[in-house]
Amino acid sequence: MYLVTVPANSPTNQSLAMDIVQRSKLHSRTIGVLTKSDQYTSFPEDDLEKTEIVHELCEKVFQRSSDVVLLPTYGYVATMNKPIRAGNLYVEYFELL
Repeated sequence: MYLVTVPANSPTNQSLAMDIVQRSKLHSRTIGVLTKSDQYTSFPEDDLEKTEIVHELCEKVFQRSSDVVLLPTYGYVATMNKPIRAGNLYVEYFELL
């Protein structure tokens, strides 16, 4: 089993680590970890922009984004040090079980 970390604001399909996963055909034995999710959403001041970024992160975690490397067995989790707050939106963690 392998853990591959990619910053949340980067396309996973452009990551050197994911390139190794693809070339070595390790998709079914890899967990993708999207790091720094809270930092990625902290830049916009506008709650609407933050909500859109949270939606983008969800699309990556659920492997529906066009820039993710599909990891069919284990998928992705997103890590953060602090919760994301945007208006009525409050996110403590992202994961697909």
